[in-house]
Amino acid sequence: MSISTVFAPDAELDPAQPDLVLISADNVFFYVHTYRVSLISTNSFASLLPPKTAATPASMTIPTSATAPTSSADVLNIVLHSVYGLPCTHLCPSIPTLRASFPALEKYGIPPSTHEPLHVLLRAAAPATPLDVYALAAAHDIAPVAMAASPYLLSLALSTLSEAQAREIGPRYLLKLIQLHTNRTDTFKRLLLAPPKGHVPTPRCEEQQQRGLARAWMLVAAQLAWDVNPSTSTHEIQVAFRRIADSLTCRQCAECLHTRVQELVTDWAGVKRTI
Repeated sequence: MSISTVFAPDAELDPAQPDLVLISADNVFFYVHTYRVSLISTNSFASLLPPKTAATPASMTIPTSATAPTSSADVLNIVLHSVYGLPCTHLCPSIPTLRASFPALEKYGIPPSTHEPLHVLLRAAAPATPLDVYALAAAHDIAPVAMAASPYLLSLALSTLSEAQAREIGPRYLLKLIQLHTNRTDTFKRLLLAPPKGHVPTPRCEEQQQRGLARAWMLVAAQLAWDVNPSTSTHEIQVAFRRIADSLTCRQCAECLHTRVQELVTDWAGVKRTI
């Protein structure tokens, strides 16, 4: 037997004393208030609430106990955070726990309007497990969470998605992801097209020499366009064009190249990174 640290008997979650103990499948005790749970749950918490006190503030000194036989402590913890509207940034649940929380919230009659703690946990998990988070958000049509996860999927090769993953994501959100990748790669190729502007010809650098800079630009641009992926970084762009800069002997050409690379980097950084 163990007791939840958040939902403990002496936790100051409500002016009244807890009058109900919910016991998880792995034997963790959660001390809660019947009236608080009944205010949120549409089905008396899957009929686990004592009917006599389902709508009145807790007043008993000895709490009633009820077992949630199919819910682990981690899942029940998320459900109760949603019931009480508590912040949950301190929690670090696994993806299986997050996945199991959706049917648990439905089972216990917790309406979607109170699911923000779960959404916060999904957003926090996005950097480490973006595909799982995106798939879960897509499956439950949680657009803000899917949007938050989508930048972390820019490096994903969409061809590596399994049939099961594609099925979970669904056609709507899969199309959004494909469009994000396609739009970014097409935009990057377009941004590469214009070479650096030339400068006023000088005795040491006439138009013919400046055309060499334009040709060098197009060669590097062609290689970048060939290798492009939606996650191409601004650092990769700068490194690629640095090879040209190292070969230039004309200071004005170097300035023109630098200006054009900065324009490219700025434009690329401004391209939408989310669905």
